[in-house]
Amino acid sequence: MKSSIFITLKKEIRAILREKKSLIIMLLTPFIIPLYFLIFSYIFDSTMNDITMPSLDEKYQVGINYNLNDIEKEIVKDMDINLVTYEDAQSLSEAYENKEIVAYIIYNDHNYKVYCNEMSDDGSIVSSYISNYFESYNTYLANVYLESIGADTNRVYHNISYEFESLAGSNFMMDTLMSIGFTFALMTIVLTAIYTTTDILAGEKERGTLETFLTFPIKSYAIIVGKYLAIMVSCIITALIDTILIIGSLFISYKCFAIYDNATLNLSPITIIAALIILIAFAIFISGLAILISSKAKTYKEAQSVLTPLSMITIIPMFLTTAGIELNLPLSFVPIINHTYLLQDLLIGNSNMLYTLITFGTTIIYTIFIIILISRVYQKEDVLFQN
Repeated sequence: MKSSIFITLKKEIRAILREKKSLIIMLLTPFIIPLYFLIFSYIFDSTMNDITMPSLDEKYQVGINYNLNDIEKEIVKDMDINLVTYEDAQSLSEAYENKEIVAYIIYNDHNYKVYCNEMSDDGSIVSSYISNYFESYNTYLANVYLESIGADTNRVYHNISYEFESLAGSNFMMDTLMSIGFTFALMTIVLTAIYTTTDILAGEKERGTLETFLTFPIKSYAIIVGKYLAIMVSCIITALIDTILIIGSLFISYKCFAIYDNATLNLSPITIIAALIILIAFAIFISGLAILISSKAKTYKEAQSVLTPLSMITIIPMFLTTAGIELNLPLSFVPIINHTYLLQDLLIGNSNMLYTLITFGTTIIYTIFIIILISRVYQKEDVLFQN
């Protein structure tokens, strides 16, 4: 039996290596990952550079309808805003429409009203500067009043002391990059499973070569196990390539782009090995699932049609995460989704041992169950032969 399985495995590996489409999916599709990493990092790095204006000799222009006193001038002197006085509200509105100013302030009877598009990059930055300007001026006026009544300002403002110490830590962009990168790795593994399965199962049925192979003194069980192992090996090779490319791309992005400054790249050897183990566990499971789903397919095109939705399941956790849903006990029993969540939690340092054990335990159980089902399904003639 072992020799029959090994013979089938060697035959299918050779078939996969000869099939250009399967080989491209297995070996070349993962190279989209570094391309994605570099494009993602470049876009966000450029965006960050764009919103860090103004330069040293340039400030955001903000219109006002009043004259600044000496204290206000002193407050805004070190800020990246320049308060320009206009005659009236109409002039301010026209200046804003003509993009001469990015915001304007109208003063009326001790009340300041700020007009600003806080949804824009410039507007959100300017609004924070204006808030600081008002807070500083308000504090100055409060101090003047407290001193006029003989109050101790230290008792009002300095009851506690505090300081900040900068720590290198995780970066939202880095965490996002790693999560999406490894999610894409799961998708490439699924694609490898889909194309290798359609070729060495449905493709052989369509070409009639499976019937010829069954005339040899090899049991159908040995044939299916050999094919399963060939698909699994292909998926594991894809997982290894994915991991190498992700690690390399992360280090290159980390070194080359400013958005990752002061961020810690949480990729210790243990984390890398754990991520690879999750990908391999996923590859083992998805290989059997792909065979089971395509078992009734008689043609290459039919097999692709029934297997294509499989590739979409890996992105479901991304939508669940966006909705604020975290990995929980019920989800840890759901295959594919639990693998994706487990990878994401591992990369941000939020792994849960219970959910990890459930994921690996259920993967083993589901895979064994799938292999049993496959062995029973492929004992039927209508599955083995094209009718």
